[in-house]
Amino acid sequence: MPRLVRVCAGVVLSMTILAGFPVCAHKPLSFEGAYGDADEALYVERIGVSQVIYYELTVKEQQLWLAFDKEAEQDLYLSLGVPVIERLTGFRPAVAVLGPGLPAVALPFGVPEGVGGLVFETGTVASPEEFHEPLTGTDSWVLFEEAIALPGSGRHYVAVYSPSGEPGKLWVAIGQREAFGVRDVIELPATIRRVRAFHEVAGQPRWLRVSAGIGLTLVGLVFVWLFMR
Repeated sequence: MPRLVRVCAGVVLSMTILAGFPVCAHKPLSFEGAYGDADEALYVERIGVSQVIYYELTVKEQQLWLAFDKEAEQDLYLSLGVPVIERLTGFRPAVAVLGPGLPAVALPFGVPEGVGGLVFETGTVASPEEFHEPLTGTDSWVLFEEAIALPGSGRHYVAVYSPSGEPGKLWVAIGQREAFGVRDVIELPATIRRVRAFHEVAGQPRWLRVSAGIGLTLVGLVFVWLFMR
């Protein structure tokens, strides 16, 4: 009974928390893995759902590739940012959206046959927008955010790279529609830890410490109620 009460209280609390943080609705797709070319691209099933990929460009992994299939008329909502970490102050990755029907594009790496592309560079962004995510207690610089019209159907790609070759951490967010399940709620504490680790922020967000105290209080009240019946 004690463990069941604790788990149930945690799930209810987490769902309440998620409902109160609509601005932080990106569902993590990946924290790790190598997606360095079109053949190894991370496949995104529903580009309308709000999702985020955390990635680090390195000397070995110089690109991040995502892939998705588009059938109906649909725009791609895409944003790109980097964690607020001092060494990343001047880090300016670029993003290329590739697919059928897009104009010819020249990139410093190979692309699949039959696709064109649009390139969005962030090197001229001198003062990026600062974004604080209250759910995870992390801060980012948002370098790019746009809804992109895609004229063709079929397989499309998003390729993120550093034009200067400089390594660094970044995140890519796709979609706007919130879609969370029970599993996402249960994994929320672990997700928060991983996001904070990626942003190199120690400890827990303040709201989580407060919520933990409230949760323990609720569990204590349940125990009192059970034993006084």
